[in-house]
Amino acid sequence: MASLMKTEVWREQNILTPAQVCGDVINVIDDVSPIECAEYCLGQVVMCFMFEFNHITKVCRLFSGIANPNGTHLLPWIPFVAYKGLSNCERAGYTYVTGDEGLCFKVFETELPWFDARIKCEEEKGRLLVLKTSRHVDTIMSYSGYLPSSFWIGLSDPNKDGNWKWIDGTNFNSSVWHNIMINGHSINYPGENDTADCIRISWSRHKLHDTNCKGDDRFVCERPQLL
Repeated sequence: MASLMKTEVWREQNILTPAQVCGDVINVIDDVSPIECAEYCLGQVVMCFMFEFNHITKVCRLFSGIANPNGTHLLPWIPFVAYKGLSNCERAGYTYVTGDEGLCFKVFETELPWFDARIKCEEEKGRLLVLKTSRHVDTIMSYSGYLPSSFWIGLSDPNKDGNWKWIDGTNFNSSVWHNIMINGHSINYPGENDTADCIRISWSRHKLHDTNCKGDDRFVCERPQLL
């Protein structure tokens, strides 16, 4: 989509499934133009993650953050086109990484257990960092100077059955990682065997490894430019 305003460039994407909806609807405006809809989104500063404009009904809907798929959406699902402003990332205090898909991340220096880090990211209208493709891994690797020596990411074994999943529910693909150590053991919790159910990245060793979710570490949240 071409620039709707001189202060913003909007990326366009077809939202085909409920899992792609970016958060809660924070406002619905009737009988407006696409430019007015974009202006309403920009006026929200941090809260408006993307907007949907219906060219037939001229209804504008503003979305905040990222929705966690929960299967409660009404059927049938009707696909729509959404627009995400690229500068929203910086306006929310995050770092924008250029690329085909874009990556918008923020480092939190406060050390928290994995589940608390997850909640903090969701409070930020985002999620713990998800790196599902080799392109995403290579992109974030190029920004290693911004990242702590180790940090939580959005990967865990939620059912404690060895089936690792990203926080959006997709399965872990180990082929995109070069250095992985997943063995179910946490050296800091010797009395709790097979309780290493959360993943952190040790950046100093470029290694992805499992550890006990109760341990404290720094973490990285992201706000995907478009899911």
